[in-house]
Amino acid sequence: MADTLTTAAQLLKLADANLAPDFANDLLQDAPLIRALSAVYANASQGTQHKYLKDTAAASSGFRPVNTGLDYTASDQTLVTLDLKTISANPRVDKQIADAYPSGAEAFMDFEGTRALRSAFRNLELQLVSGTGNDANGFAGIMSSTYTNGLTDPMVYNAAGASARSSIWLIRLGAEDVELVLGRNGNIDVGETFTQLIPDATGKLMPVYARVQEGLIGLKLGGAYSIGRICNLASGALTDDMIYEALALFPASRMPNLIVMNARSRKDLRASRTATNATGAPAPMPTEVDGIPILQTDAIGNAETAVA
Repeated sequence: MADTLTTAAQLLKLADANLAPDFANDLLQDAPLIRALSAVYANASQGTQHKYLKDTAAASSGFRPVNTGLDYTASDQTLVTLDLKTISANPRVDKQIADAYPSGAEAFMDFEGTRALRSAFRNLELQLVSGTGNDANGFAGIMSSTYTNGLTDPMVYNAAGASARSSIWLIRLGAEDVELVLGRNGNIDVGETFTQLIPDATGKLMPVYARVQEGLIGLKLGGAYSIGRICNLASGALTDDMIYEALALFPASRMPNLIVMNARSRKDLRASRTATNATGAPAPMPTEVDGIPILQTDAIGNAETAVA
């Protein structure tokens, strides 16, 4: 039976008494990868850092004859420290607009604040994939993995497409692999509404209502077999055979538990199954490969730079 992992949707909390505790889960509807990722609370520096050990060398073992010793080499680890990054979704609204709202200014700020948070989660989804290529002030994403950013890397299958390139990511979720790290016990602080004067486009001051809505977050990338990639994938090219080529890069004991792709790739996979089935009838939309679920996200583009 597969492990049941704690997900980001279960751990994220909006720290405001006026919002339902499960509301963060609703906001994650537009961020399916965040919703699916396993998650953990940061464990250092008051929830602003996360520290963990990564195995870099296995302990030795072997067979020995009776009355004969065996040399032993201890395992080795590297201490990894993640500095979490601040995600900010601070709404500001002209006071006159909010005051004119039929349910009142506070209700309008709830309305605007939830939309700012939804935008933040979509931005986080992009950061998970593209990392600092999406926002240099954010955390490193899965494209930053040193095991998948070059054709000679051990966890890369080259689809050899010449244009309109995309990627498929095969991810192993869990405590020893890829997981989202949430600072300050997963709280995204939703502050009280306050008024302030800010300059308009011409520098003249105007009154606005504002809120501070911020949290700390990072991504743990795991080790050598935590992420696999099909890269340089052209339009219309994806097949099950390609995915199995990528799956063959993983050890039998450390297979991925999530396959992540965009809408074009999922459509292309369906088309390849239609073309090869016995009846020629349209195949259903793919949901898994060999029991590994497929997750569709808009965070993967179709114009990636060629992986060389």
